Amino acid sequence: MGTTVVELVIILIIAGICGGVAQALLGMRRSNFLISVFIGMVGAYIGTYLAQRYGWPTLLMLTVGTSTMDIGWVFIGALLLVFVLHLINSLSRPGRARR
Repeated sequence: MGTTVVELVIILIIAGICGGVAQALLGMRRSNFLISVFIGMVGAYIGTYLAQRYGWPTLLMLTVGTSTMDIGWVFIGALLLVFVLHLINSLSRPGRARR
């Protein structure tokens, strides 16, 4: 059986929180919740891929209905994504003074 709408909304909220916290920790400008959800979802794919690829252990599993997600790797993937986006953004502005 597939994921229900309520489960999907809960997963998107969790991804948004992980993406928003990752943005805040790395000093990214405030953005709307949809951007945070996008960062959290892409971060989930990045973190989960890295954990499975290299055989890293699970950190904090969460089950929502029939879906399970590792919140730790979602957050770490979101941090990596925000770091890369911040790096690309700062390198693309050559006239900006670096501190």
